[in-house]
Amino acid sequence: MQILGEFQSYNFERKEDIQYETYSGQTYSGKINWLKNGDYTIIPTEKTKMMLGDIPNYMVRILKINGNEYLYEKIEENQVQFGKINKIE
Repeated sequence: MQILGEFQSYNFERKEDIQYETYSGQTYSGKINWLKNGDYTIIPTEKTKMMLGDIPNYMVRILKINGNEYLYEKIEENQVQFGKINKIE
C-alpha cells in the first residue's frame, strides 16, 4: 500500500464479504459493506473491536482501477487520505 508517497507493507485478503488485514504482525477482520459502485466501509468483528478499541467510522471510495492496482480515497471524519493498492498474485 502506498499512502501519500510513503510505501507501507500492509496486506489484506478478501474472502467473499470478509476482509482480513495484517499490519505489524496483527491480523484484523471485518465485513465489507458495499454502499454503491466503488464505495464501501468495513464493519469490524467483535474480536477486532476488542483488539483495537474504539474504531472511527470511515468510507473508502475507489477512484481509478488500472490493471492490478487501484487508487482510492479514505474519508474519516474530517480527514481524507489517498492511497494505492497493488494486487499480489
